[in-house]
This record gives sequence, C-alpha cells and structure tokens, in this order.
Amino acid sequence: MINHFRQLTLPCVVALSLMLLITGSWYFYESRLMVRFQIQQFTVNLQTSLPSLLVTGPSDELKAQLNHLRYVSALPLSNIAIYTKAGDLVSGTEHASSKLEQALMPVEQGFHILKHQGDLVAIQPFNVADKLAASDELLVKQGEYYLVVHVTPKNNYLVWLVPVLVVALLGWATLLIIQNTFNRLVARQQADLRLLEHKLHQLKLGQLNSPIDEELFSGFGSLKDIINELLLSQTQTKHTHKAELANFEEKIKGLQAKLKEQEKQLVEAVKQNSDVWRVQQQRLIQLKQLLSQQSLMSGSALEVAINNQLNLTKLELESSSNVLSSTKLASFISLHAPLWQKHLADKHINFCLHEASLNALYQIEIMQDLLEQLISALLQVSSRSADVTELLLSVELSFKKDKALLNLKVTGDGAGLAKHIKALIQTPNNDSFAWQDADCQLLVKLVSLLNASLEIKTLEGVGSTLSVTQPVDTFNKIELEPLKHILVFDAGSDRLQARKESLSMRVQSVSITNDLHDLTLKSKQHHYDFVVICLPSPSDLSDWLALIRLLNNQSRVLCYASLNDAAIWAQALGVTIKDTPFMLADLDSVHSNNVILPKLLVVDDNRTNLAFVSLIMKEQPIDISSVTRGEEAITLCKSEKFDVILLDIQLPDIHGTDVAKAIRLLPHYHSTPILAFTAHALDEEIASFKDAGMNDVILKPLELKNLSQILRYFPSLRKTQ
Repeated sequence: MINHFRQLTLPCVVALSLMLLITGSWYFYESRLMVRFQIQQFTVNLQTSLPSLLVTGPSDELKAQLNHLRYVSALPLSNIAIYTKAGDLVSGTEHASSKLEQALMPVEQGFHILKHQGDLVAIQPFNVADKLAASDELLVKQGEYYLVVHVTPKNNYLVWLVPVLVVALLGWATLLIIQNTFNRLVARQQADLRLLEHKLHQLKLGQLNSPIDEELFSGFGSLKDIINELLLSQTQTKHTHKAELANFEEKIKGLQAKLKEQEKQLVEAVKQNSDVWRVQQQRLIQLKQLLSQQSLMSGSALEVAINNQLNLTKLELESSSNVLSSTKLASFISLHAPLWQKHLADKHINFCLHEASLNALYQIEIMQDLLEQLISALLQVSSRSADVTELLLSVELSFKKDKALLNLKVTGDGAGLAKHIKALIQTPNNDSFAWQDADCQLLVKLVSLLNASLEIKTLEGVGSTLSVTQPVDTFNKIELEPLKHILVFDAGSDRLQARKESLSMRVQSVSITNDLHDLTLKSKQHHYDFVVICLPSPSDLSDWLALIRLLNNQSRVLCYASLNDAAIWAQALGVTIKDTPFMLADLDSVHSNNVILPKLLVVDDNRTNLAFVSLIMKEQPIDISSVTRGEEAITLCKSEKFDVILLDIQLPDIHGTDVAKAIRLLPHYHSTPILAFTAHALDEEIASFKDAGMNDVILKPLELKNLSQILRYFPSLRKTQ
C-alpha cells in the first residue's frame, strides 16, 4: 500500500506544478489584457476632449492639460503627445519627442498598441472638426492628427503570485488528505492482520464460538473463509450429540403439548355440552310455561310463540348453518309482507309499508331466513306497545361512501313500549327472559348475528320506534324497464309524498292526488303506464265505479284496500282488490305503454321564472323544455314539435311578438297554442300579441290558479306509439 502511494507521489507533484504554471500564466496574461483595455479607454476619452483644444485653445494650455492628464491617470504614463500626419509634434508633455519615430509611424488606420523599448505605445488617429473659431489666434489647422501615449508597465508580481500560492496550498492539502487516507488504509490492514492472528489463536485453544464476521480487505477474504470453514467443521463435530439430544427433548415437548390440547378439547366439549344442556333446559322450561297457557291463547299467537322458541333454539345451537344468498329486496318484502300483515291483523293492528326507491334497483347478498326473522321480531316487539293500532315498516337500502346499508324501522302509535321490554333489549340477560319475552331475546340475538346496530325510541303517549341498521357487503344494480308516468291516489295525504319518493327512481313522472274529483280530472286528461289507488273507507261507490271503468280502458289499474274493506270494495267495483299494502314488486309486471307526454316549451330570460314554472307543473304529465333567447326558441322549434309554447315578451335578443311570427311560419306550427308570458299587458298590447299569432296572455308570476289556463290548451288525451 505504501509503495502504491510512493508511485503516485511523482505524478501528483508534476500535475500540481503544471497547475501552478498554468494559473500564473493565465493571471499574468489577464493583467496584460486589462492594462491594454485601460489604455484604450484612456485614449478614447482623450479623443473626445482634445480636438476642441487643438482648434481654439493656446498651445501652452493644451500642453498643461496633457501634463495634468499624465499625472492624474491611474496608468503608469511616461509621455502623451499629439503629432501631425507627417510625424511633427503639435503638443505634448515635457519629455515628448519633437518628431515621431519612424518605427512608430502608423501603418494602418484605427487604434493600435505597439511595444517599443520596453514601453507600450498607443496610437489613436483623429480628425479635427471642420469648425473655425471666430478668434484670429488659431494654433493649428484642421486636418488629421495622431494621439501617442507611452505607458511604462510595472511588474506587479502579486497579481499572479497570490493565485499561484492559493493553488499551491490547495494542491498540498489534497496531497496531505490522500496521504492520510493511505495511512488509515494501512492501519486497517494491520488491524485485520492482528484480528486473523487472534482468531487463529482462539481456534488453537478450542474456542469454537468465535467466527470471523467482520468485513476484511479483499486480500484477506480467502483466509477468512478458510478459518470460518475450519471453525464450522469443528463446531458441527462437537454439536452432533447435542442435536440428537435436542431432537429427543423436542419429541417429549410435542407429546406434552398434544396431551394438553386433548385435555383442552375435552374441557371445551364438556363446557359446550353443558351450555347446550343449559339452553335445552331453558327452552324446555319456557315451552312448558307456554303450553300451560295455550288454552288462553289464540291459535295464531300460539303459533308465533312456538316459532320464536324454535328459532331461538336453532340460532343458539346451529348458527353456523346460515349462509348468504342473493335476493332482490323488493321481491323479498313482497314475499313476506302478507304473513307479517296477517300476524298483526290477529292483534287488530293495521300494517303499513314504506319502501325506498333503491330497493327495487339492487340485488343484495343477505341471510334471508335471519332477515325475515329480524323483521318479524321488530314487528312483534313493537306490537307489544300499549294501545297500538298501526305499525309502519320502513325498509330502505341506502349508500354511504360506497358502502351499502340496510335500514329497517318500525314505527308505532300508542303509549310506547313498557320499561321492562326496553330494559330487556338494551341490557339483555338470558336468565331474565320468560317465554313471553322470546321475541325480545330473538331480536337481540339476530342483531348480534347480523352485525347490526339497534336503536330504540319510545315516548309514553306518543309511540315507539325501533331502528336496525345492517351493513351489506355485496350488491349489484339491476337494469329495469323505465316507466314514463304513474298516477297515485291515497286519501292519506301524509303518505302521498312518501309514495312518490319510493317511485322516483323507477318512474320518470309521478302524479299524486288525494282528491276524488282531481283523480277523475287527471284520468280524463291523460293516459298513464300504471295507476295505483289506495282506496279509503267505502263511500261514493257509484263515482268510484265510473272512474275505475274509465281507467281500466286506458291504463293498468291496481287497487288496494284494508283487510276489513277489501271485500266490500271488490263487490262494489267488480275488480280485484288487494288487501295487502302497495309494494314496489307490484311494478315488476308493468310495462310502459310508450305514452307520449305533451311537450311544453317555456321561453324566458329569467331563470327564476323558468324554475318556478317547472315547480308549479311538476305534478303534471308534461315534458317541459326551456330556453332563454328568442333565436334558441326558433331553432329548437325547427327540430322538435311542441304542443304549447309559453313565450316571454321582453327577450334580450328578439321581441316576443317577432319570435311568435317566426314560429308561425314554420311547418306544423300554424295552429300550435302560443301563450304570451308577461308581467302586465294593456289592451293595445294584447291586441299586438294576437296580431302576432298568440292565443292567450299568461300573467307573471305563474300561480296555481293560473295553471288551468295553460292546461286547457293541451290535448285532453294522448295517443300511444
């Protein structure tokens, strides 16, 4: 290693010497160039100031000026003189020659510097301007002159000596760093040699737990491998019998662990059998108590109570048998709702149902048996509220951050749940359940198995609400045929909006009403894909009979009534009356009649007015389009056919009367109703509207009482495609 360093020393010294030489030469040359540049700048400045002194000033003043410039200049000037083109002295400092030497005579035009007798001589030609002063004392005549500046350069060794010294110091520091690095490497090599000697000594003494793990120089790698292989060989020979002993001990430990596992399994089996026995004993006690009361119970109530006991036993002993299955939620509700309604009817409780619109659009993975038992348990527990007469079951599939949730809610009237029932659900204790409380125990068990959450709200004298939220891991959207327009009647106005929301994602337009006269009017005006009628208590039977006959000739009609009134309505109307609540699954068999909705074009530059018109007419089976400019209205009418046009008069681009005239000239628009839409109208303005082809005037803002004024211009019935 040391020899390598010595071999590299001479090339490094040579390289450092070359760097010093190049650095000194470069700085020396740079200083010369700077002096030449300063000389050139000095002569340029003299060229601009001397011509005027040559023409107008006395020669003594010119000479004094040149001497002054020589002494104040930063350059080492020895002489400044002005010569004529022939080389004769015009003026100069005290040492100026009277005749310019032949060697210095300019041979070319322009500024140039010559080296003469150790000095730098700068020669700058210039012309005196063609301007004669009024004075008679002219020292020179106009013509061509030469400015000659002698500079005696001083040898400033510091200019290049300092950089040379800096480079020398840097080079020397680099050599010291390299030497220090080589010294550390040599020290490391010596340390590795001592380590090898120490390991060989340990191996000689029989110390087998000292392998060489340290990183050594590449030259010592083979020695490291040889020592480690020798150590490994001796270690393997020494520990052969230890390995056999360890294997034997491992077998003993395995046998001991196996005995402990068998003992644990035996204890678990005994405990499980004990739990099974305890559950069976508890169910037997509850069944005996139930059977002792069977004479006091109705057949339906006894059946429900026995089913609760059987379901509890199955869940506690065979819960692992429940598996997920794919189902359409709306179909699931339709399948089980009649049974829920029957059980509640036996208790003289009215069953109502509300389904969210997404229930019919998605297929989900659920445990159907457990879900049916959960809803049954919710209804049973809610029916135990004092003085309850009606239960509303809400089933809603919702999405939150790409996660599906199944929300079940049972709301009942009456005096609310008893305190002990609420306590059984919120703080369950198996020992505290009697056979009468099997529905509460079943509800708590199902909520736990389905990984759901349960919330209870009960208020004395107001009613109760039981809510269960269950996560749904797998769901798929179903593509269904969209329906264009449905008419829904329900005498209960509080339920109408809920029914409309449940149909909003399946149907393009939903018309709702709770008035028989309005229902008759809507039935005469339009065709519908589907008509849902939730019949009230029997009354006005003749009017209903005429209405049902009219609707049956135009659309598919489904009538619903309560269990008590269904038979009366069926006999009076002569049609099928469903005694179950309306369900979304009832729409699965309905197909669109391809109803063509009447088309209304609203032209108004005020977007607030456009939004208000859409709001007022949202209940009407009308397809509404809107534009804000007259040109847009004319262009749209050329490509589409509208049944009625509601036209603003004051438009930003074209007056409303001009728009009406242009539309009247289009084919198929000669008799189309065009209604002027304005905030006020004088008699002469109304006359101008009608002259432009408008049929009527609708005053702003549009109100419900003005709606009939627009609707009467629509065709009473639409043809189907």
